[in-house]
Amino acid sequence: MADIARIAVASAHAFRVGREAEGHQLLAGVIDGLAPQSTHAAIRAIEPALMELFAAQKRGDTLRIADVLEFVIAPACEAMAGTGR
Repeated sequence: MADIARIAVASAHAFRVGREAEGHQLLAGVIDGLAPQSTHAAIRAIEPALMELFAAQKRGDTLRIADVLEFVIAPACEAMAGTGR
């Protein structure tokens, strides 16, 4: 999960500096990495953040995508990595 956290932060950075194609590509990696974990309670706990992420993506709000990735998704993944989930 720590790898997913690093990818989430890299994606956030790409979105913030205007490299949207790279940000979306990395975002796909985050989602792909989270998918196998979807049965874990910790992932279910960030489901509202994921819904906000998808809503921001639909609006084209790259700064909100970056915020959710860096300040919600990445820390949650780090926490899961620390607990061995």
